[in-house]
Amino acid sequence: MDKEKVVPPPTPTLCKTGLYGRLEWDGFFSTTVTNHEPMGKQGLVLHPKQHHVVSVHECACSRGFPDTYRLFGNIMDKIQQVGNAVPPQLAKAIGLEIKRCMLAKARESASVKIKEDKATKD
Repeated sequence: MDKEKVVPPPTPTLCKTGLYGRLEWDGFFSTTVTNHEPMGKQGLVLHPKQHHVVSVHECACSRGFPDTYRLFGNIMDKIQQVGNAVPPQLAKAIGLEIKRCMLAKARESASVKIKEDKATKD
């Protein structure tokens, strides 16, 4: 029944204080949304063209989640999962960098061991 919630019209006071606002179509989410209530303090959570709060799917897409990604729980749980998550592309980049560093360290340790073994044999 969340689709039936009425979003109060923006007033100069509400928009001026930054309580909520409409996203720009070519813009970006100015904050990580973990609570998409229009009267929450998350900022811009209204769809740029349509008259509704951005959906969980739209929030997930804005963070780089693939369309096939599944979230569990109620709507508030899902929006919080998306908002608190590390974006998948960033997580992959961090993981690959950690892997690269660990492999370099392992190679360095192996070459030191080989040199030590040669030194003890001579």
